[in-house]
Amino acid sequence: VYKDRKAFSTLLHKRGLKRFALGLCGSGQDFIWHITHTLDTGRGKIVNDACQKETDVQKTTQMIRLEILAIIQLLKKEAM
Repeated sequence: VYKDRKAFSTLLHKRGLKRFALGLCGSGQDFIWHITHTLDTGRGKIVNDACQKETDVQKTTQMIRLEILAIIQLLKKEAM
């Protein structure tokens, strides 16, 4: 479907940021502010916008958080 590698990579990156934002939804506003201001402005805006748009926070957030924790554990194992 995507013949342009750069366009595909960009799309994949944005989807990852939105998924990350779903994992943050439901967290404290101070924590979300800290994360979005740690990222560069473009990525921070994507994460912030996605957090504000999410309506069904509880169910989605819990599932995404578990997936994010699993990925972090995998990355830690690979780093060793």
